[in-house]
Amino acid sequence: MESYRKIIENINLYYPKNCSYEDKVYKNTEEYKKYKTVMKDVKLRDKVNKKVYEIMQYVFPDNYIKEWRNTDYPSVHFSVLLHKNQPILDDDQELLAALNGRRLDLEVYISLLDNCYYIYVIETLKQSDSNKWDFHCYDAEEFVNENEMKILTNKLSLEGLLKIDRSIAHKIVPDIETELHYEGEVKVFHCLFSDIEKMF
Repeated sequence: MESYRKIIENINLYYPKNCSYEDKVYKNTEEYKKYKTVMKDVKLRDKVNKKVYEIMQYVFPDNYIKEWRNTDYPSVHFSVLLHKNQPILDDDQELLAALNGRRLDLEVYISLLDNCYYIYVIETLKQSDSNKWDFHCYDAEEFVNENEMKILTNKLSLEGLLKIDRSIAHKIVPDIETELHYEGEVKVFHCLFSDIEKMF
């Protein structure tokens, strides 16, 4: 596990301090230029995607794995449907019905800015008597088989990746802004993985 201090030091290499994202100065800083270089590095993204996808397939051979290809954030992202031998259906409502109204997905983010990853489980619930959907986030260990969890963390560790705990992912990063978050709102997760994602 990486320390908060070390993570902040690394984040500060890619995000200018005390500078509004809307200010043209922001785009001309060395930090932002370095950030954009990583974001544009297609070979790096593809290499990490390929390696992590192989790990996901090895650990979860009986689960549907979704490989997200959004290049708007500085990470690669996979979702693992934690219902074994359940094919993904065309419609989310059909899938939830097949799962008796409760879906569990393991979300796996690998940062391209640091040698770290973050995982959590998102629970999707649909009440049968209404069209209401509820979402809840949990530590991965609460739902992922202990053996699978051990293999996953070991394999990611062998790739030089350190796990970021939930408590650190939610910590505020001082003095910086991202495209979607003002100073004082930016969390570690937003910087290293995605400032688009709201649930983590």
